[in-house]
Amino acid sequence: MRLASFLVALAALSPASAYAEAVRVVYRVEATAGSWQPISPRDLSSAIEHAALEVLSKPGLMRLERARGRGVDQAKGEYELTIAGHLLDEAETHTVYLSFGPGTESDVPSVNTSETVELSKVKRGQMLDLIEASARRAASRLVQILSPELKRAGDTAPPTEAPFEGVKEWPWSWGDVYVPRPALGSNGKDLYSKKHDKRTAALRVLTSLALRESSPRQILEKCSLDHFDTDTRRGCLEALRPLTIDNAPTRRIVIEVFRRDEDSRIVNEAIDQMKYFDGPSRAAAVQAWMEAASLGKTYGPLANLGDMPNLDLAIRKCLTAHNTKKNDYSRSSGTCLELLDPVPYRRRRAILWRFVSEMKPDSPYYLKGMGEREGSHGTPWGTAVKMLLEPAQAWDPAFEDVLWQRYQRTLSSTALDVLASWAPPSKKGVDRLLEILKTTGNSRALRGLERMGEKDAQQGARIKEALAELLAIGAFPKDVRRSDLERTIKEIERAEAKR
Repeated sequence: MRLASFLVALAALSPASAYAEAVRVVYRVEATAGSWQPISPRDLSSAIEHAALEVLSKPGLMRLERARGRGVDQAKGEYELTIAGHLLDEAETHTVYLSFGPGTESDVPSVNTSETVELSKVKRGQMLDLIEASARRAASRLVQILSPELKRAGDTAPPTEAPFEGVKEWPWSWGDVYVPRPALGSNGKDLYSKKHDKRTAALRVLTSLALRESSPRQILEKCSLDHFDTDTRRGCLEALRPLTIDNAPTRRIVIEVFRRDEDSRIVNEAIDQMKYFDGPSRAAAVQAWMEAASLGKTYGPLANLGDMPNLDLAIRKCLTAHNTKKNDYSRSSGTCLELLDPVPYRRRRAILWRFVSEMKPDSPYYLKGMGEREGSHGTPWGTAVKMLLEPAQAWDPAFEDVLWQRYQRTLSSTALDVLASWAPPSKKGVDRLLEILKTTGNSRALRGLERMGEKDAQQGARIKEALAELLAIGAFPKDVRRSDLERTIKEIERAEAKR
């Protein structure tokens, strides 16, 4: 009864009209802990649920309903929400995770937020206060990020801005990494020796001891984070590999190594270990890869994981990271676009529209092409156009205008190919292709006119008349052959005869 009364009170905080338009969100609550359990998982679950719902319900954008049943018996909402909490041993921290994702609908991007608090040397009553406060912060961040997207849900007009335009910081809060200070002993001291042989010998001993004792493991964890020697740092990380199987604190260290280190060999070793994480550590690993993608860095196996929370945000930030003038990353923005494969069309359109329609080369949203030569190259702009075109179920007139603007500015061969091969017959489309034919003599424009004339009788008559006029006065570029114009007229007439 307490929870039911709480939800009724929360519903009263929202305007009735807003609540009526809110999306239905089915939520579930999870709480897990290792051997360190100053608070029972049941109490943790209750605390984070009440605190998060207090914030999430206020704007009136979501109708929150607790999940009933399991698996196939569980009724789906339009969207689904997980409120989870996890106590971490050794570090003595608690992390709240909020994950919003698709249910029966998928127009709104999935979003994960988190908040971590330290609970060491804190009384139980204070622990609950800190945990509830962290749940409110994570929920506030989720609301702030999702509100514009929920308000735009179902809107079919071309977006005026990319999703999450105002989101500056990554929504996943990592918190500080804590490694207990173990007694170094002779091997720990030798690990930091300036002599390579001493470091190598100490590493071998510590690797063996760490399988049975916590202090050697903690020495290796600290070493993997901050050792001055790159090879030693990598060796310490490799020594942690068997320890990540069932040790959550060690997994957190590996994730932090991935986030911090600039050496590609160390980063790749961390990625290899993170691939096998499960539970909360798996969710954190995915978010670390997402964060790396958003910065234009190596992001591990992210492209093979499907539609994951924060993916839309990561792709948008990845593209702008590559497009800024100060960008010093060597990877092409095409690596960002490969992450779009699992994203449904409407969300894909929301992400890409701002980029494909940007015409100013100095804008962080501008995607590079190669003008007349891009047809034989995989340019970012051409790839983005293809990723909008292929999954679309209907032709978008606004997209046609974007293609035309790009052609006018850069003579984009990709834009011309799409206009000539895909645009439905229309007066505007015919006029544009005729303009291209008259000014450049591009044969693809003529093929596009032939296609439109064969499909549409009215436009076919206009095209025949325009081509006949060109033949009569000879006012066409020298790259256009008279025989091609005559053949096009005959093909349109042949199509008319078949109707």
